[in-house]
Amino acid sequence: MKGNINKKAGEMLLELQVNWLSGGRGILSAWNVGENLRVSLTKENKLETDQCWSPEYLFLASVSSGFVKTYISMLSEFNATVTHLECNAIGCIKNVEGLCYFETIDLYPDIYIREEADREKAILAFKKTQTVGLISNSIKTAIRYHPEVSLESQRNAHPGGPLPKVEKERLFVTPGKEY
Repeated sequence: MKGNINKKAGEMLLELQVNWLSGGRGILSAWNVGENLRVSLTKENKLETDQCWSPEYLFLASVSSGFVKTYISMLSEFNATVTHLECNAIGCIKNVEGLCYFETIDLYPDIYIREEADREKAILAFKKTQTVGLISNSIKTAIRYHPEVSLESQRNAHPGGPLPKVEKERLFVTPGKEY
């Protein structure tokens, strides 16, 4: 690897390397990333049993972490205070006539705010995130967002254990639609 990021006006080139190892495994590395990542390179579809990150999971992780990174950036633009953020992602892979592709990705961001006054700003930052995300703007897969904004006091109401499962209505937001 060259060891640099090539920046020109309006573009940036990123570089990484995958080294194939025996047994369908590989090492993913980039010169400016501190840790290497073990990846699965098997031909067979063993997503349920493989102990390494497969390209499919890396793709899904890219979309989810790209959303989180962009949302955190948008929070400062809207002067919003969020105390905690986590995002689950579910990708639906379709196989049509032997060709596989991600048909949809559903993101479930759980956004926690300190007080009710922060809710509107947190939602505005969320809506802006949908339009400016680098990863989401770079793929053709449909991304559906299911955000939930809750008070921090609700997250900490059950210390020492998980929150009880409660069916909650999520704000379903479609990019490009005015609300």
